[in-house]
Amino acid sequence: KRYHGKIITVPCKMDSGPSKVFNIVKASSGDKKKSKLKKDKKYEYLLVGQFLGPKQSDGAIACQVESTVVETYFDGYTPAEIRKLSREDKVRANRIVNQSSSQFIHDFSSLGQIEMKLLLTADNFYRKVASLSSSSNWLSDTANPFMLVVKRT
Repeated sequence: KRYHGKIITVPCKMDSGPSKVFNIVKASSGDKKKSKLKKDKKYEYLLVGQFLGPKQSDGAIACQVESTVVETYFDGYTPAEIRKLSREDKVRANRIVNQSSSQFIHDFSSLGQIEMKLLLTADNFYRKVASLSSSSNWLSDTANPFMLVVKRT
């Protein structure tokens, strides 16, 4: 409980293998009444990957990367703009996404100091752990990230 909301800096890197998840999703809004009144739909980048420690034996953990961190690699394109562009000019949108994600992977696949925090509260974390199968790789399951990458220093 004492680590929830606290930023933890750890030496790690993103696994450059194919285990990443990337999408553009509706941004979660804390106030549902306001979001229903607004016609503007807010979107964010969703990037989840496995992060590895400095030693081979450290293993991997699944982390979601904060949308604002990913957005800096998209040359000023917001998630909503990329989504719209994908409908109008799919080839151009795919080129932007491929170039931006390649640069992100290049930067994050080398060892560095990564600032992250717990994605779930302690109660939600334990609830999620209890609901998962007892397989040994649940920490690295990109469908269930539990850390949020907020910065690379």
